[in-house]
Amino acid sequence: MYKERETTRYKDNSFGLIYKNAIQENKKHKVNIHPISYELNGIMIAANIYTPKDYLENGQYQAIVIAHPNGETKEYTSGLYAQKLAEMGYVTITADALFHGESGGTPRNQDIPYFRIEDIRGMVDIISLYSGVDISHIYALGIGEGGGYTLSASQSDKRIQKVAVISMINSGSLRREGIQNIDSDTVIERLIDVSKIREKEIQTNESIRSDEKFVQRNLMDLMIYDPVQFMYLIQQPLLMIIKENDDINYMSEDAYNLAIHTLYKELYEMKNKDYIVDKIVKKLNLFYKGEEK
Repeated sequence: MYKERETTRYKDNSFGLIYKNAIQENKKHKVNIHPISYELNGIMIAANIYTPKDYLENGQYQAIVIAHPNGETKEYTSGLYAQKLAEMGYVTITADALFHGESGGTPRNQDIPYFRIEDIRGMVDIISLYSGVDISHIYALGIGEGGGYTLSASQSDKRIQKVAVISMINSGSLRREGIQNIDSDTVIERLIDVSKIREKEIQTNESIRSDEKFVQRNLMDLMIYDPVQFMYLIQQPLLMIIKENDDINYMSEDAYNLAIHTLYKELYEMKNKDYIVDKIVKKLNLFYKGEEK
């Protein structure tokens, strides 16, 4: 269902990883990276699987699927967390979202909630087939906008046993009301504008994009999307990590308050000085290992 993927597009960095201290080559007794590809709904997805040091194919490893923020790919933040968590003994996977990076799909750079959620389910599909993974211990991690999509995936996909998000961004709320609801009075007007944009695309047969290069008509999907609405469907243990005095913290707080059926939930605010990857990963490890407070 998946196959090895060639990574020859970078002359001096075969894996293309951008973050500090990234794996440059696979070595014995170290975390290794395995570039793979697979089809999801008929479209090719590019992903990286990280295995812990001295990984055994007949082992029983806990696994984590990791969803990247908007505007990034698997080589950035999600790859960093995937490597760090693999160093702690997990098998991890992070994939380029459909329409992004090395994954397929056109037009490029689309942000459509259904597909971002399906990306996460697809990673669960693949990691559940990976040798050595204990399918009863598959967890999820979402970062930024990937956090909101991870909440949505976990609401319906109960193969995900534990859910963690870092600085979760509700993509629907952000596009609909803006940060701190500053754009809430113009929602209808902006939907009318987007409808006109879609009509223009039909007439010209060209995609109209924002300054950030995203396809503008995606706002039709984003403005009616809300992962917080269905938080009552999460019964899995839930960890939501936020940063002190961050403007987007209310998005996590709203989701946390509506997670009324979870077996365990924690909204964990980190001081700015402590909001660094190594300390976040330690907190994640305690949560996934069941050693939370």
